[in-house]
Amino acid sequence: MFEGELLKQSKNPRQLKVENHWREALYFDNDSFKRDTGLDVYAIRDFRPKMAMLLSWKEGSLEKRQRLTNFVKQYKEEGISAFINILENENSDELILDIGEKNNPENAKVIFSKISELTLCVEKISNELAEAFIDTANFTENQVEGGRLAEAKKIALKSIGKTTSRINEIISTFHGIIISQEEVSDEEVAKFISNLENSKTEILMLSALLKTAKENKVEINFEMIKNLKLEKRVIGEKDEKGEEIKLSEEEKEEMMKMVEKNYREVVYPDNKVAAEAVIRDFREELAEGLAGQIIYTLKFQGKLAAFVRFKKLNDEEVYAGSLNVDQEVNNLCIGKYFTGSVLPEVARQFRIRAITRANNPVIPMYKKQGFAIDKDNPFEKNGERYYNMVMEKKG
Repeated sequence: MFEGELLKQSKNPRQLKVENHWREALYFDNDSFKRDTGLDVYAIRDFRPKMAMLLSWKEGSLEKRQRLTNFVKQYKEEGISAFINILENENSDELILDIGEKNNPENAKVIFSKISELTLCVEKISNELAEAFIDTANFTENQVEGGRLAEAKKIALKSIGKTTSRINEIISTFHGIIISQEEVSDEEVAKFISNLENSKTEILMLSALLKTAKENKVEINFEMIKNLKLEKRVIGEKDEKGEEIKLSEEEKEEMMKMVEKNYREVVYPDNKVAAEAVIRDFREELAEGLAGQIIYTLKFQGKLAAFVRFKKLNDEEVYAGSLNVDQEVNNLCIGKYFTGSVLPEVARQFRIRAITRANNPVIPMYKKQGFAIDKDNPFEKNGERYYNMVMEKKG
């Protein structure tokens, strides 16, 4: 009793009020929990994961509360941070507890960090998009500013709904693996982390694309974003379901037609030899499946609008194939926005090598994006002069 009285006296009135509320409303005793786990929940600054964990405590059975106690004793605040649930994945608290119990602590901490990071990324992007939408969305005249922003955020979250749904599918699949096995392999964990990272990349790239559009005074609206689908794939790797990642026959056909049209009509309209050489090389690579290549595709209204691919030269470098954009949607300036979001993403992992025609009118844009152009050592091929370009790794 004496120890308890001293503990009470050391707390400020606000803390006592909050902890009394927790006891009465959530059936949670912070002092007992601190003795059992070594963690003072009140001292955790981030309110949302703290409250998510406390609500899980309130609704849980005695067995679940013991699991929560053991979990926090093992993972402390790092584990609680993963209870943020902006992605609205069902039974997320069960998922977090299962991850902690079925993985070795090192892997579990990496997973908690990635889930927390991805959730915060979704929140950040939705807030940024909400700011963009608040000027273009339709609101009632008497709607207050706070209500307008809340409505804009709903629209923003809906605009990235396809990606967040895919994230939830990835998480649910991994949860199924966890509960069906005694212990999860390092390989399964690495695949899960990679799938989450790819989803984060798609969200960041979509955000970068839309920011570039706004900076160039292109009107951003929900219909525009709803019809855009940005995707990164590494051909030959396994997806979250364990299936091999590959291009569909329809995508291959769309890519081939786009390359043929672009090189014959836009890039080399007066040099048939150069145009047909590029088309032939791409057709051969496409027939072989583009195994190991990193491919970014952008679809608009379900149709391929642009794509760019990167071939690994070694662990540090990739070679960038030419960006191809469907001429029918080029009025949206998709090429500029697409490369503006893809290149920084790739450069965080690799040094990028590429070549460009000496008379290419977009060389200034390449420079602005970070490429160093070697104009001192040009080379000739199929009647055209080229420069080598390099973008150094940024990460």
